[in-house]
Amino acid sequence: MSKKKYAHIALATAAAVNVVAPVATTVSNADFYNNETINPETIKNEAINVENNNRNSSIDNLSERERFNRFYGINRNNSESDQERFNNFYGINKNNQKNQDEEKPGENLYEKELLQKFKSGEYRTEWVKGVEGPKIEDFTWFKDDTHEYMTASHRYGKNWYDVNKRFDGIDDKLCSAAVSANMIHWWLNMNKDKVEKYLKVDPMNGVAITNGQGAYIPETGKYKNRFDLRELIQEGFDTNKHKSSIFDLYRLYFPHGCVWAHSTSALFFNGYSGNTKREIDVDTWKKYRNASEHKVQDKRGGFFADLLEDKQIYTGTWIRSYDTFNYMIKDAMRSGKALGIAYNSAYRTAHVINVWGVDLDKNDNIVAIYVSDSDDGETKYKDKNSGEIEVVGLKRYRIQNKYDMPMINNVYREERKGTNVVDIQTLSLATDDWDNYLREYGGKIRMSESQIQPRALKSTFIRKRIDIAKPSTGKKRIPKISRSLFNRYFKLR
Repeated sequence: MSKKKYAHIALATAAAVNVVAPVATTVSNADFYNNETINPETIKNEAINVENNNRNSSIDNLSERERFNRFYGINRNNSESDQERFNNFYGINKNNQKNQDEEKPGENLYEKELLQKFKSGEYRTEWVKGVEGPKIEDFTWFKDDTHEYMTASHRYGKNWYDVNKRFDGIDDKLCSAAVSANMIHWWLNMNKDKVEKYLKVDPMNGVAITNGQGAYIPETGKYKNRFDLRELIQEGFDTNKHKSSIFDLYRLYFPHGCVWAHSTSALFFNGYSGNTKREIDVDTWKKYRNASEHKVQDKRGGFFADLLEDKQIYTGTWIRSYDTFNYMIKDAMRSGKALGIAYNSAYRTAHVINVWGVDLDKNDNIVAIYVSDSDDGETKYKDKNSGEIEVVGLKRYRIQNKYDMPMINNVYREERKGTNVVDIQTLSLATDDWDNYLREYGGKIRMSESQIQPRALKSTFIRKRIDIAKPSTGKKRIPKISRSLFNRYFKLR
């Protein structure tokens, strides 16, 4: 794996801009917090108003493009080379670098002590709704030159997803799209029965038809402009290959690009446009939606536009304190939402990963998170239970409260500080929307396009509006009904 790929996988000494001096900790207090009494209402209000209360901050004064560029490190003017940045981030070739052979024995002491904390009840784990996470005993301690953590492959647990990039130049920067895809697979599985009913209500539900010739398909050498959710679901998620039909769709839509996770989900669910913008343009979407034939703004998506209309079931929120992070993560999980976070990485850019569970201490503070990362597809480990060589899947990262910021860390050596979490992404199950939709349409199945053709002649209303040609044989020709006529006359009112 190249160093550039590797930089996204590990977390270590620096935040986005500055290398921070080592923080002296020991294994025994690695997950310890100095807790103080906090008013829950205060934290709740801060979380709800987190963006409005910080409008004067430097990042909020930046333009949308400047914010996007800063988030992903695009067009940065920096004289420091990639090699120097990599070395600085991981402490390579520095005077205080420790040789692996010189480290004192007992490198798995942290793992042993961690297991004891779970056994004694000091720590407990909560998972995202519907996720059956691995047991702590199923995790294997993984360590290499730059990072160390506990990991478990896809053989353990259910309903958590870990799509990996191919690093072929097309998806190198699509970590946000990977997070969106993982969330959507979780969402589709959690709503499986409801989605099946939704797709039966109308043959055009879950169908996206793009303008022009559509997207180029490298495997076939052809273009495709019709994408059906039924096919995406059938192809689904391949746990053995860490491959996702939805992420493959994003690879077609955003080759060589960068996107926001929640904005990409907005495209998929509602048909919102502007995936490089953090803000969702509801007004423009409504103009398209109110036009004839109920078009969506971006025809590449809108797979659930009839269910959700303009409602946004995804969020992206800046994080500026540990308390806000602690509250929002727990609130989202306990409200039945999927989660993702963004953190600053080695190259002064942001990297986005999924969160499937958390470890909590006795004071209900988050001390660790269980994540999947689209950048670790080439990282393998030997599973301690099976003895098999596995691709890294779910990983346990420490969370520490440093300088009132949530610091994420997968290295337990003293000189490693970690880096700060800057953003939280969520996706809700849309339970109320499903209830309302299925209450109205659940028992009513609209005719399919194949059914409408032989029935067209039976409709006097339509027969008066269609010129039925009579060939030389004298027989009537069954008219070809356009999609617009189909939607207009056969859609339930």
